[in-house]
Parts: sequence; structure tokens; C-alpha cells
Amino acid sequence: MKGKKIALSLAAANLLLLPGLAFAESYNPIARAIESVATFFLNALLDGLRLVSGAIAGLASSILNLVLSPNFISWSYTGSDNPVVAEGLKITQSFVNMALVLVLVVIAFTTILRLGGYHTKELLRNLIIVALLVNFVPVIAGVIVDASNIIMYYFVGGDGISSGNIIVRSILEWSLTLNFLEQKNFVTYSSDVTETLAIIVFNMVVTFVLFIFAFIFTFRYVAIWVLVILAPLAFAAWILPNTKGLWNKWWNQFLQWCFVGATGAFFLYLADHVANNITTAQNYEG
Repeated sequence: MKGKKIALSLAAANLLLLPGLAFAESYNPIARAIESVATFFLNALLDGLRLVSGAIAGLASSILNLVLSPNFISWSYTGSDNPVVAEGLKITQSFVNMALVLVLVVIAFTTILRLGGYHTKELLRNLIIVALLVNFVPVIAGVIVDASNIIMYYFVGGDGISSGNIIVRSILEWSLTLNFLEQKNFVTYSSDVTETLAIIVFNMVVTFVLFIFAFIFTFRYVAIWVLVILAPLAFAAWILPNTKGLWNKWWNQFLQWCFVGATGAFFLYLADHVANNITTAQNYEG
């Protein structure tokens, strides 16, 4: 009797489980189809993002190339062909020249009345030096700017970054670079999706860096113009010990903005050649 009950129970269980098993068998193709469609759209989305991010990075590279071009702004940094600098220098030079005349009158009165001593003679010496320098600001500043530009254009010109391109040229080369790093066990990808995401992140980082460099090189023009216009006032501040700190600040800022171009160009040159060597090694091994 008990055996019959067990047999009936098993038969009932089979009847209950058979529809579920049949449903599971029919569900597998549907699940695989949904998974395939989802994978297709995910890959399409990631590929689109990779192409878009690569295109934006290429745009950033083109903008940086334009900014680094010697013909980006036709106006010189200190010459009379630059209306901003020329007009600004006229104002500051005129103001400083009038101030120097007043100081010279004061020195003359103190000398006549014999109120001055060693400090008066030192002040007169500094005043004469500044009076000469103020009228040669474009020449003095131009020599320093030209020296920094020679170094900068060496790294980004014909002897520097080849063909005027910056860092890695296209999404293909970036992919080759990342694949090369993977082969050398520098990076590891768990799937194609991870690799694509890595390329997208890489493109975004490159884009950000290139735009930062483009902004720095563009702002360098404006910063040098402003500092050249303020140069007569800085030279005048050198006369008195109490105002010499203003001269030191101007001088430090002027040197920094002149040679920030050379520094930035060097690192672009270095990054470009490192990427080229990696890509060349990848193509050679391939």
C-alpha cells in the first residue's frame, strides 16, 4: 500500500514538473535572443562612444596644433604691429616718464639745498638707469620672449612633434597602444567591453589634457601682452627699496609665462615620442 502511494506521489510530481521543464526549455532560446540583442546594443553604444570620444580627442588635438602654430596670432608679443601692446605701452611709458621727471626735480632741489646724501645719489643713479630701460621695453622683453619661443617651437615645430600632430593621432593608434600594453602585461582586460571602456576613458583623459594645454598656450599670449604693458611701471618700482618687491613679482611672472611654453612643449614632445615608439613596436611585432 505504501509502495503504491509513493508511486502515485512520484507520478504526480512528474506531471507537475513536466510543464516547468518544458517552459524552461522553451525559455532558453528567448533568453539567449534577448541577451544577444542587449549585447548588440551595448556594443553598438560603446563603439559609438569610442568613436565620438576619439573624434573629440582629434578635435582637441587639431585645436592645440592651431594654437601652437606660429601663425595662430599674427601680432607679435612686443612689436608695434600689436595694437594692444603698442597703445598700452604708450600710456604706461608716458605715465612713468612724467613720474621720473617729478622725481628728478625733487632730487635736484635736495641736491641744491644739500639735503641729500648717499641715498640721493643712489636714487639718481637708479632713476637714470630706469629712464633708459623704460624706452627700450619692447627690445628687452622681445629678446626674452624670442628666446623662449625658439625653445618652444623646437619641440613643437619641424624638429619636434612630427607633422605638427600631438601625442597619438587617431583612435586606431590608441587602440594599438592599449593592445600593446595588454600584451606586455601592463594592463589586463576581462572582456571586450572592458577594453572599449578603457579606450573611452583614455580618449577622455587625452581630450582633457589637450584642451588644458591649448588653454595655457592661448592664455600665454594675453599674459605676456599684459606684462609687457606693465613693464615700465615695474621698472619704475625698481628705483625705490620699498617698491622693489613689485618689480620682483613682475619679473618672476614674466619669466614664468615666457618659459611655460617651452616647458609644456617639452612634455608634449616627450609624450608624442613615447606613444610613437609604443605604436611602432606594436606594428613591428604584428
